[in-house]
Amino acid sequence: MKRTFSTVCGFLFCFFAVTLWAQKSKKKPAPAKTVEKPAVATYKNYTTPIAVYLGHSSITGGTVPKQEFDSLLKEGLWGKDSSGVEYKVTGFNFNYAERNIYEDSTGGPMVLTDYMMEPCIGDTVDAIIAATIYKRTKAGDTVFIDQLKLLRPDNQTAAGKALKVVIGK
Repeated sequence: MKRTFSTVCGFLFCFFAVTLWAQKSKKKPAPAKTVEKPAVATYKNYTTPIAVYLGHSSITGGTVPKQEFDSLLKEGLWGKDSSGVEYKVTGFNFNYAERNIYEDSTGGPMVLTDYMMEPCIGDTVDAIIAATIYKRTKAGDTVFIDQLKLLRPDNQTAAGKALKVVIGK
C-alpha cells in the first residue's frame, strides 16, 4: 500500500512539475502591428450596405399593390448608391410569408403564416418560384429579400440592404 501511494505521489509530482515548467516557458505574444487600409479613390465606402430596388423603380420596401409587385418582381433587383453608381445583384435570399386562414380543432378560424425561403442566384427569382409566386401573392402577404450580394464596378462584391415588402390591394 505504501509503495502504491509513493508511486502515485511521484506521478502527481512529475505532472505538476511539467505543468509549471510549460507555463513558465510560454512567451508573451508580440504586439500586433497596425496595417493601414488602402484608400479607394473612386468608390464610396463599402462598409455600409447599398440600397437595393425592386424592379426598375425606386421601391426599397413598404406596401406595394399586388399587380405592381408582380410586375416589378419579374424585372428583378438592382442596386444604386448615393452617388448614382449602379450595381448588379448576383444573389439573394427570397423569403415569403403567406398569411392563410385555417380551422382549429373546434372549427374556429385562425390566421397562420406559412414561411418559404429560397436562395436565388442572379437578380431575379428562380424559375421554380416564378412558376407559382404570381398566383400565390395576395394582400397581407410579406416578402423579405435579404443576404443581397452585389457586384461593384471594380468586380468586387458588396452587401445590399434588405427589402421588406408588404403586398397590398
